[in-house]
Amino acid sequence: MTNRSTNSILLAAVCIPLALNLYVGLVNSPIQKQQQKRSDNEYLLRAWNESDVSVSTQYPEWLNLSKCFQANTDIVVGSEFGRRFHRGKRRVSPDEIRKLSIPTRLLNVGMPKIGTSSLQALFMNSGKKFGNSYWQSRHHHCGRVGYCGLCMREAIEAGNPLMASCGNFTVWTQIDYPGHDCYWPQVSALKELYSEAPDAVFLLPFRNVTAWMQSLRKWDRIYTNMVGCELPRFPANSWNPKHFIDFYCDHVQSIRKFVYDHPTLTLIEFELNADVGEHLSSILEGIDASEWKRLNYGPRPQRKRRRREGAN
Repeated sequence: MTNRSTNSILLAAVCIPLALNLYVGLVNSPIQKQQQKRSDNEYLLRAWNESDVSVSTQYPEWLNLSKCFQANTDIVVGSEFGRRFHRGKRRVSPDEIRKLSIPTRLLNVGMPKIGTSSLQALFMNSGKKFGNSYWQSRHHHCGRVGYCGLCMREAIEAGNPLMASCGNFTVWTQIDYPGHDCYWPQVSALKELYSEAPDAVFLLPFRNVTAWMQSLRKWDRIYTNMVGCELPRFPANSWNPKHFIDFYCDHVQSIRKFVYDHPTLTLIEFELNADVGEHLSSILEGIDASEWKRLNYGPRPQRKRRRREGAN
């Protein structure tokens, strides 16, 4: 064997393992990054749960203000339009009450990417099946007036009522606009919503926070938009996952406190991983539990960009 052949064999023995390691590293890198990101989020959530949560003593323990990531599914807070069900500020088990009649306004005041499309299908299809006002339901886009969130922001700036200006629907399954020019009425305009509909029913869905944050990253850059849109109680230009978790918890606490302080409202909480159709149909009249379906739980398909005319 010549020296040239020997050198070639030695070079191959060194380079091939290096090339294989580099290839494996490139293939596994996205997977490892995703696993590390998930691990970081879970660590932050554990650390958050182990920390002290400041809760005002003026609110009763049964409101569970310190449990921001768990729905109060065993109670319903509020009153049924000032007539029945819950006079005063106390808790009532769903087993103790009759079903709530169909409200004049029903709003999802939770976060985006927590079952909003599924809620839309549930109420829209139930309304069509039973011939009730639930079919007058809107999700994200309010028809001719454009996106619901942006329309509501324009209504506030003009001093007009939010819902009457943006379609006057019965059910609003997503009122926020999480685009780059984002606006979240359930965060920024809760008082205005209450002024227009003091007897409304609020829905507050819950989802595993780690899964929620991953969904924000995957779906139309909502995660990025939240960083730059100057949401109340969210640090400007922060990519820290802890701030997303704090924002999530703060919103849950704010909604619970607001409903407690305004007892003509009704608040219904539920877990997204439970049988939502059965839970809501056990509390609200006019809902077909079988219409609850899991929708939009994968990454949004990327739209193909059209080539400009004359482009090569």
